[in-house]
Amino acid sequence: MKVEMKKRNGFTLVELLLTITILSILTIIGMGQFRNAQKKAVDAQRKSDLSSIQRGLEMYYTDNGEFPLTDDLLWGGEFYSEVGGENIIYMKQLPAGDGMTYVSDGTSYALYAVLQMEDPCDTYRVDEEDYCYGVSSPNVTPEDLDD
Repeated sequence: MKVEMKKRNGFTLVELLLTITILSILTIIGMGQFRNAQKKAVDAQRKSDLSSIQRGLEMYYTDNGEFPLTDDLLWGGEFYSEVGGENIIYMKQLPAGDGMTYVSDGTSYALYAVLQMEDPCDTYRVDEEDYCYGVSSPNVTPEDLDD
């Protein structure tokens, strides 16, 4: 007497559940790494933006003998000045300014930014806001101009 073996044509419920569990765990780990990479990219962009603005401010100072005042730097707009009847453009468009601020009295300046990978973000306090990163004119430090 021959015993017939039934041929398997699919996965068992246990195999499917195990596969789904493993894929879910890998997805959760991958999403966490992706979010960290996004935060690092935003932080790197903010630091780069501040560095670009800093270079523009130094060129502005060379041409005008002073830095723009706090309210004269328009976030999201063009950064230029008129020198000798000619408009000199230092940056075509400043960043929107989200998470960044500028403080200047004309003789010195400081730029501050919030960084996402640093928590808590309380290194500098400006206008009752906390910032993690700062750059300044050569004659001061960012700490000199915070509240």
